[in-house]
Amino acid sequence: MIAIVSIDDFDFLEAGESGQAAKLAVFGSVVSLIGDAITTYAAALAIEEQKQSPDNSELLQEMRELKQQLTAMSEEMRHSRGAADRDRSAGSNRRL
Repeated sequence: MIAIVSIDDFDFLEAGESGQAAKLAVFGSVVSLIGDAITTYAAALAIEEQKQSPDNSELLQEMRELKQQLTAMSEEMRHSRGAADRDRSAGSNRRL
């Protein structure tokens, strides 16, 4: 809902011509109130978006742990492969 408000809408204040400043002050307060409401709504939306988005620090920590696990597994495979190669070469030397 959009409401268009003008300074003439505040004639009920009966301030007369000399009260133009008072009308402007009331009008400014209304505009400020609307701005505050919009700001509050935007902040609430931002909080909701923050709650719904994953926490990047947790994701980064999980990725680091996975990298460490992969590195450890690669080292273990290299070590196992090296030991198997040594065993094969030692076994072929014994047969000769």
